[in-house]
Order: sequence, then C-alpha cells, then structure tokens
Amino acid sequence: MKIKSRLWLALGGFVLASALLAQTPDIPLLEKYKALAPIIEKAKACFLKGDQAQCEKQLMECLGKLPEHHEAHFILSQLLYKRGAFDRALDHILAAESGYVRFDAMIRRLQEERLKRTMEKKDEMMGVVDQLLKDNEAAKDRGSCQSVFYQSRYQQGVHELEQAEKDTKENMGIASLPVPAEYHYVHGNCLFRLRRYPEAENKYLAAIQSDPRCGPAYINLLNLYYIQKQFAQAKSVLERAEANQVAVPAELKKAIVRGQNP
Repeated sequence: MKIKSRLWLALGGFVLASALLAQTPDIPLLEKYKALAPIIEKAKACFLKGDQAQCEKQLMECLGKLPEHHEAHFILSQLLYKRGAFDRALDHILAAESGYVRFDAMIRRLQEERLKRTMEKKDEMMGVVDQLLKDNEAAKDRGSCQSVFYQSRYQQGVHELEQAEKDTKENMGIASLPVPAEYHYVHGNCLFRLRRYPEAENKYLAAIQSDPRCGPAYINLLNLYYIQKQFAQAKSVLERAEANQVAVPAELKKAIVRGQNP
C-alpha cells in the first residue's frame, strides 16, 4: 500500500498551481483525483484491517466516479487475489498499470505547461527588472527622491525573478516515473497463480528493474526458477539480490547454492 507518492506529489505541487493552470484541460481530472483521495485512504485502511466487504465498497464507489483510477484498480487486484479470483485480479492489475501510465502522462503535461508558464513569467520579470533599473538610474540623474522607491521595486523584482528561476529548475528536474515495482509484482503474482510462468518471470524482472531492492519480487522470482529447475538463473538472481542488500531466506539460499529444489 505504498503507491501514493506520485498522486500526492501531483496534488501538492499542481493543485496549488491550479490558478496558474486554470485553462489546462487536465486540471479537472486532477481535481477528481484529489476529491477521491479520502475514499482511497478508507479503502486502504479497510484492506489492512481485513474488512474486504467495506474495502470493495469504497473501491467500487471510487471507480464509479473515475473508472481509470489506478490506485483503486491496484487495491482491488490485491483484494481479488486474496480471494483466489486470479483472472479478475489480473484484469484489474492490467487496468491499474494502464491507468497509471495515463496518470503519469497527465502529470507530465501539467509539468510541461507549468514550466512553459514559469518561463514566460521569467521573461516577463526580466523585462520588468530591466525597466526598473533604467527608471532608478534616471531618477538618480534627476536627483529625485523616487530613486529609493525604484531601488525597492528593483530588489523586489530581482527576488521574484530568482523565484521564477528556482521554479523553472525544479520543474525541469522532475522526471516521468515508471510503473511502480509493486504493480509489476502483483501482476507477476497473478500470472504465477495462473501458471503463466514466462510472463510472470518478465513481470518480476520488471519489478526488480523498477526497484532494485524489491525483496518480494526477488523471492517469488527465485521460487519461479526453482519449480522450473532453472538453477543457473536462480543463482544469478540471488547474487543480484544480495548485491542490493535484499534478505533472502536462509533455506532458500542453501537450496540455490546446492542446485536443488528446497
């Protein structure tokens, strides 16, 4: 239940900027995510308490209002997995992944638009600061007492320009995020239960690629190699896990080293 950082980054960073981006079509969709956040939090709490009925009720309410909500699909896939409904769980983790990709694309569009507006503000402020500097020099030449006023306005303009530059750099530093490791991991589990082993392997590898310290993905991938007696691959994954400081159960490690099923 860790997948909320991307959503909260968006809500914290872009809803605050909604006035600046008021004409951007993606803002209403982002506002929907914001409005549904309390429902998602309730669903998570119910899931952790084991209250499946209430959890499902909250999730269905959320999906009824926003069918592409990736977090709702992600939690629902885990709920269905617990019930042994692996086919349905697979459908929802697929929806979670595609929803996440669309959500990420939306965030990127908002970032690009905000960066564009920030650059425009920066250009505007450069012109204002330049004009204030000229006005200040002219006031000095005239011996006008307004020089102090212009100097104050100039300093304020410099401060705003520096803030605009900071905003620009911060936006330029925000990169698109891949589908989270937890999504790949749950997807791999569904495929594993459906005995679709090659696809499950790819999903566990994707989880590790997304998060090199995703312990559960390593463990399940090792188990997958065990049942197929692919011991060379298991040893390679074990080395990768240990290099990333992932704890592997002692018995599992011994079985890999011995080259036999545990």
